[in-house]
Amino acid sequence: MKDTFSNMHPFINFIFFALTIGFTMFIMNPVCLAVSFSCALVTALYLNGKKAVRLSLVFLLPMILLIVLINPVFNHEGMTILTYFPWDNPLTLESIVYGIASAFLLSSTVLWFSSFNAVITSDKVVFLFGRIMPSLSLVISMAVSYTHLRAHETSAHLV
Repeated sequence: MKDTFSNMHPFINFIFFALTIGFTMFIMNPVCLAVSFSCALVTALYLNGKKAVRLSLVFLLPMILLIVLINPVFNHEGMTILTYFPWDNPLTLESIVYGIASAFLLSSTVLWFSSFNAVITSDKVVFLFGRIMPSLSLVISMAVSYTHLRAHETSAHLV
């Protein structure tokens, strides 16, 4: 591992990512989401490198745009009506802001999980959950190994 954080006890790593991802997923404050997104981006850059983050952003940016555009079509809650769609549903400022916040929430979560994947290896998963749930820890370990394998295959195709 190239960073000190990965050399810490697996329980510390797991608690950090569980709390960080949990707060990112359940706090819809735009300032907290912006901080979480920027920290997730910096962490992913540090742990995964520019090439892997660029690949993630290639998939995340269209997803962000899609969420921002589709949310106001289905969500009509809000007090500030900007205009009306041709089918007489209002386009509200709050629905646009909520779409932006949802897009950053999802993007931050994906970036945090990519960092989680770099730090929490399959042997750390077995160490953490082996005594409590041996068969489940084996399945999770295999899934983590598979995602590492797929990530390396994808980055090899880009070169």
